[in-house]
Amino acid sequence: MGFLLKILLLILSLSAFSCKSAKDASSPKENAVSAAEQTGKIDYDFTKMNFNIATAQIFDMTVDPDKYLGKTVRFRGQFLSIEEAGYSTRFFSVLQFDATACCQTGFMFFLPADKKYPDDYPAEMSEIEVIGTLTADKVDDMDITYLSCENFTVIDEAASE
Repeated sequence: MGFLLKILLLILSLSAFSCKSAKDASSPKENAVSAAEQTGKIDYDFTKMNFNIATAQIFDMTVDPDKYLGKTVRFRGQFLSIEEAGYSTRFFSVLQFDATACCQTGFMFFLPADKKYPDDYPAEMSEIEVIGTLTADKVDDMDITYLSCENFTVIDEAASE
């Protein structure tokens, strides 16, 4: 497994999950309409939590994911993506940093297959908000937990380089 992918997965496994873009046939199922759009209900709204509470909640989701699968999550943070050699999937994440920017927590996420990178995504390090359903699946022969999202909202677009 590539070094950068190992680092991203380590960060996300310690304190994060993901939102998913069903990019190929091996990707998890797409939702025609997100759970939040159907019910208007957000089960876990991380935008109302401070960093410490968010980290504790995500840690619990990591330790006992089965009780959270299918729940709707709202999360705001910095957009990052990574594509490692040898993997067919580009991985997307939204991360929140603590006050000293030394620690982070967040989720991996995927959008529907019709969303293509980079055209349909914000610039790296843009602040975004996602709403998605916590899902577990196998992507590129890896078991991952992520947020299955229909879309995202750009809060603050990062400057292009």
